[in-house]
Amino acid sequence: MESDDISTIFACPDYTEKSYIDFTEKKRNDTVNSYEMLFLRYINIMGKPFPYQIFKFAKQVKIINPDVIHVFGISNFTSIFTLISAKLISYKGKIVFNDHSDPNERKKGFIANIYYLIFRIFYYLLIKNRYTIIVPDLSASEEMVRRYGKSIKKLIKIFPLGYDDRVFCFRNTFSASRTVGLPLILGFAGKIFPAKRLELLIDVVKKYTSDAIELHIAGLNIDSPSEYQETLLEYIVKSGCKNIYTYKFISNPERLAQFYSKIDVAVYPGSISITTFEANGCGCPIILYESLKGLENRVSDLRGMLFKTQLQLSECIDYYLNKKQISCIDHKAIAQESKTYSWSNIKKMYYNEYGFDII
Repeated sequence: MESDDISTIFACPDYTEKSYIDFTEKKRNDTVNSYEMLFLRYINIMGKPFPYQIFKFAKQVKIINPDVIHVFGISNFTSIFTLISAKLISYKGKIVFNDHSDPNERKKGFIANIYYLIFRIFYYLLIKNRYTIIVPDLSASEEMVRRYGKSIKKLIKIFPLGYDDRVFCFRNTFSASRTVGLPLILGFAGKIFPAKRLELLIDVVKKYTSDAIELHIAGLNIDSPSEYQETLLEYIVKSGCKNIYTYKFISNPERLAQFYSKIDVAVYPGSISITTFEANGCGCPIILYESLKGLENRVSDLRGMLFKTQLQLSECIDYYLNKKQISCIDHKAIAQESKTYSWSNIKKMYYNEYGFDII
């Protein structure tokens, strides 16, 4: 949004998860960036940071008087903290929530039910019609209604997730391995844990010879692999596959873009991942497990295929294997089609919701 002269102030706990260190720590000593940060002290409740400097935050909101307060997450204490702060100063601007909760990861048990009940009562009392709850797909929308009641259904809007097309884009320089006739190169990149179901993909790939298919898996913690990752590596060895290659987790976006630009097809045999959009942006079609409702927008037209069973996964791989053997997969067209889901396009949906008159 910087290119549209929209400034942002991020208010967050004075606590940083590892994946956000670059974003927050640089800002502590850097005033050049287009965003500012307001750090708030917190206490830990049920493993979640709860900022308690509510009057400090409310005072800053009153001074700044932002056009929009955008809250990331609705099932956390930060959302309650924000709403109470806004109430204290009678904030009249727009309040927007994002929530990307995966229904498959919903907590269960007595404590979890009490947790959701507290939020359900709170939102019933405080959320008004001028608020908006943005979710990425139909399954997330249905999960919000299950958790917090039908009263919030009218506030929910579905905006798809997206990717940075300045980084994840079609690159001819990295496409030598995509030549017609070479082995079909399958790839997986992301965090590796049981829900990713990589054993299923390995079981399918081991049916092919190394001159037909290669599988490249990036996501291992090389220095200290988890027990599951060690088990997965043993599973690969026992499979006897000579066409499976493993790499460490790729955290750098540029390097991840290079990975996607060198493979033919990205495969996601388990739980959903945001990186499907990034793979598409590099011109890489995807094969995606249909774990949730509403995933059709991730594989529209040229961009990929959904599967439910191991047989269907094999059929999807066969489709792309045959396609590469007889003609080149049109990676450039896939990248172009995927731009619908680039941040440069999706931000316009948010501008409209915010009420910003920006073309």
